[in-house]
Parts: sequence; structure tokens; C-alpha cells
Amino acid sequence: MNDREKEALLASFAAFLDEAPPPAPPAAGQEDDYSLMAQLVALKTEVKTEARQFREALDQFRDLLATLQAGHVTLAAELDRRRADEKKRERELLRPLLVQLLDLYDRLQAGLAAAAKSSPRRRWLGLGCRRDQALQEAIREGQALTLRRLEDLLHEQGVRPLPAAGLPLDPHTMRVTETCARPDLPDGVVVAELRRGFLWGDALLRAAEVQVNRATAEPETAAKP
Repeated sequence: MNDREKEALLASFAAFLDEAPPPAPPAAGQEDDYSLMAQLVALKTEVKTEARQFREALDQFRDLLATLQAGHVTLAAELDRRRADEKKRERELLRPLLVQLLDLYDRLQAGLAAAAKSSPRRRWLGLGCRRDQALQEAIREGQALTLRRLEDLLHEQGVRPLPAAGLPLDPHTMRVTETCARPDLPDGVVVAELRRGFLWGDALLRAAEVQVNRATAEPETAAKP
């Protein structure tokens, strides 16, 4: 094809384009449907992205919450252990002091009992004047007041007397220091408290020293030939 033929072909194609009708516009509503679909697709993609991010954040929050809960449990257990250790140390330090207070309690009680026995005898023998009797009475009242205050203090610390008299011997809380033989009482029963025992809460603070009845003699072992 020579140049003249090419120019003729281009001229006829240009004339065809000039005579061709313009493209028909999109139908009514078709453009809105396309844009709506595009917006829905974009929104769906955005929702998926945000949902994925939310799940990731929720997983991180759950991990953090589990870590905090585990830390709380560990901290609570450590605090309980330290409180128990401190309470144990306090009891270890307080126990000797309470035992000494019990010894003081015994001495005060014994002193009051001795004073009560000697006071009538002195009045009967006429060995003291009124001033001495008043002084002795004041001393006894002071000892009685001190004894009551000491009892209150021991009670505040959870110290209470251990019942023993009339009960069967308990080797865990009682020590036998004397025995007697009374056939009217069961064997092994506590006849008298020689020194009162005390409990500290549920623990034994001081064992009771008791007199126990031995109404029945133990059978003698046969001698070996």
C-alpha cells in the first residue's frame, strides 16, 4: 500500500468517526448501583480489617488479664504466707512471756491463799495491832487486784484454764506428780490439780500437774524360774 492509499483509508475512517452517533448514557439508576456496590465492598473490607484488629486487641487484653490474675494470686499467697510467718514469730516471742505471767499468777494466788489462812490465826493469837492488820489487809487487796488484772490480761491474749479435776487423765495435757488410792473413784481420774494447766487458743501453753487416782493395782509379773 502506497502513501496515497494510506491517506485515503485514514480519511474514510475519520469520516466514519464523525458520522457515528455518540455513546448512549448509562441507564437511570445504573450509576448509583455501581457506586453503592463499590461502597459496600469497601465497607465490608473495612469491617473485616477492624474486626481482625479488635480480635487481636481482645486477645492481648485477655493475655494481660490472665497475667494480672496470676500475679494477684501469687501476691495474695505471698501475703498470706508472710502474715502466717509474722504471726508465728509473734507467738514464739509471746509464749515465754505468757509462761512467766503464769508463774507470777501462781505466786500471787499462793500468797493470797497463805494470807487468808494466817489472818484469822493472827487475830486469834493477838499478835498484831490494828495498824498492822490494816496494812496486811491493804496488801491482800492489792494482791487480789493485781491477780484479777493479770487474769484479764491472760484472757485478752486467749489464755484460758485447762479443765482437769474430775476428768480422766490426758497424757497430752497433764502430768502426774502424785497418786492416791480411792476405791470410790474410777481408776485414772484426776483427783486434784496441784498446778493448773492453761491453753493458748487451741494449743497447750502449760501442762497441768495433777494427782491421779490409782484404785486398782497393776498385776505383778510372774517371776522367771
